[in-house]
Amino acid sequence: MISGVLLMAACLLAAPVWGETGHLEQARELMAKKQWSQALDHLKAATTQSPESVEAWDRTLECAGRLSRSFDQMEAAQKLLQWRPADIVLYNTIHALYGRQGQLERGLWYGEQAVRIAPKQAELHYNLGVTYSRLERNSKAIAAYQEAVRLDTEYLEARLNLADLYRKIGHSDEALATIERVLGLNPDHYTARLSRGAILEDLHRFSEAVADYQVAIQSRPDQADGYRFLGLAYHVWGRNEDALSACQDGLTRFPKDIRLHACVAVVHQSLGNRQTAESEVATIRKLDPAFAARFTTSSRRDSSIR
Repeated sequence: MISGVLLMAACLLAAPVWGETGHLEQARELMAKKQWSQALDHLKAATTQSPESVEAWDRTLECAGRLSRSFDQMEAAQKLLQWRPADIVLYNTIHALYGRQGQLERGLWYGEQAVRIAPKQAELHYNLGVTYSRLERNSKAIAAYQEAVRLDTEYLEARLNLADLYRKIGHSDEALATIERVLGLNPDHYTARLSRGAILEDLHRFSEAVADYQVAIQSRPDQADGYRFLGLAYHVWGRNEDALSACQDGLTRFPKDIRLHACVAVVHQSLGNRQTAESEVATIRKLDPAFAARFTTSSRRDSSIR
């Protein structure tokens, strides 16, 4: 008969004892099988036992990224900077993570540092422009987007953001020139077509804006935005029957689109059809109570509708 002491010893000998190497090896195998969560557990143990294991931190960064574990990503990227102080991927990762957390000021330094290290990478200037724009440092955002476009003339996202920023600060002519460059590169770009329409509305060139929205709808009838933009353009132009027709066409395809219902409510309110407007608001309230609480039919250009 095996004594209790011997039985316990046998169990201990049979149980796996993981060292840093064992945890790392297990993590490698699990990552090869795309079992990211289990791999991350082993990597946490590996980095705890051996905080100077570069491979363990590298693999932690990858696993955490695949699992969208921001805290673990941040910890790994910060740690890896000790060994790779000129790695733009790490700076860019930390910049992006702080941005997602809304800690823009904390992330800004990392974005700026990435640009200092690799000034010829357009994407880094674009990312920096996004942060500057969110911080409402418009002149710096414009300069960053312009540099991104200078480095990559076909960087459409940078041009789109630049056009939106020009429009935001009231520089409609610059916005229009920028967005037309996008459409010159890609005439079928749906977002650019909507953006051009909105800029033309700002310039009170309503017939051209309507034409842009109609082109957008033809190119992407599976998107509700075009119908909504068209309806609001007609409404601001004073052609409310056309506005209702455009929104109703949209609602035929997208009966639960709350912003299309909002557009209809705004138009009916302006026509004095209060009962119909309230009926639309009631529909919005059922579909999205939070949106309904923010929405007001008294605003002709309510940004929440856009």
